[in-house]
Amino acid sequence: MTVEIKKPISWKEFLGTLSEENLIQISRDYELFVKQSVIGECFLRSKANEWGNNIGCTHNVIMIMHDLAFYAYQYFANLYFAEHILSND
Repeated sequence: MTVEIKKPISWKEFLGTLSEENLIQISRDYELFVKQSVIGECFLRSKANEWGNNIGCTHNVIMIMHDLAFYAYQYFANLYFAEHILSND
């Protein structure tokens, strides 16, 4: 019997599957979470659960939500930097 082992995709690959609209929604959901200290079912939580299942870490969805929001913010910071800072050379 052969057991197929699925290699988890990287954060970069995972985020590459999301549109800018998805990343904006992740940021909005995260800001709401920070403001209210509580969050129910939302896009951010569903993607964090999806990522947690991908890497085999389903017990700490809050940390995964934080990480996912960080990478969404980083994406937009890099975009801003490239468009507004580097373009002024």
